[in-house]
Amino acid sequence: MTRRSKLILALSCAALVLGGTVAAGLVRAQHQKAAARTTRVTALDSSATTNAARPGESSPAASSAAATDAPATGAGKSAAAAGTSAQGFPATGKATAAPSGTPDTGTHGNSGSRPGSGTFTPAPAPTPAPAPAPASITVSADCRTVLSNMDQLKASKKPLIPSSGAILSSRSVTLQDGDSVFTVLQRACRAAGVQFDSTQMPGYNSAYVKGIGNLYEFDCGPRSGWVYSVNGAFQSVGCSQYKLKAGDVVALRYTCDGGADVGASGAR
Repeated sequence: MTRRSKLILALSCAALVLGGTVAAGLVRAQHQKAAARTTRVTALDSSATTNAARPGESSPAASSAAATDAPATGAGKSAAAAGTSAQGFPATGKATAAPSGTPDTGTHGNSGSRPGSGTFTPAPAPTPAPAPAPASITVSADCRTVLSNMDQLKASKKPLIPSSGAILSSRSVTLQDGDSVFTVLQRACRAAGVQFDSTQMPGYNSAYVKGIGNLYEFDCGPRSGWVYSVNGAFQSVGCSQYKLKAGDVVALRYTCDGGADVGASGAR
């Protein structure tokens, strides 16, 4: 082998060694770039995870936006902290002021409002139960028997007798505590403007009705006078002794024959 050939062989070997070194360096550089890229992505992911809002907390960006755009006090502050708007909708991070003249659409705690409707409809008030009707009784007074005995009636009394025989027309009277036939009749005649006259009978411990509508006992014969019935039954006790109850019907009847002509023999 000549000297020239040896030189060429040496140069070729050096070129091969240099080429291998360069190739190895390129491969190593590619690996380092890939490793650096992986490290950077991992660092970014770690930063995002660290900065993400924990449950129940606002992220820094959200806190900044809430501090800039949301009201500092009141419902807006509470809504921003809870992640919702003052009306209960999800917070958008930007409060929008209502235009001038636009009614407030918040619920303001009223159960009758519909969020966002702008109209308040109050719940209907409960209808109160009707008050119970006061207890009452019915009372009347008539002298129909006189119409069949006008020949026995005193002449001065004839102009006083109504053609219907009704001196006190049937009417309802409010019942009061302790009312008797006497007190109800007295109150009804006074209210109707009908003359009423009575006396006290010590022997019977009761009041006695002498006259109604200026028609007195003995005006139509020796056995004439006033008797009373309650619910159609004539009573044998004095009219101020008979205590009434709600719904009772009291009738004063003028008899010309001691009660026999009205079906009340022995009645007072």
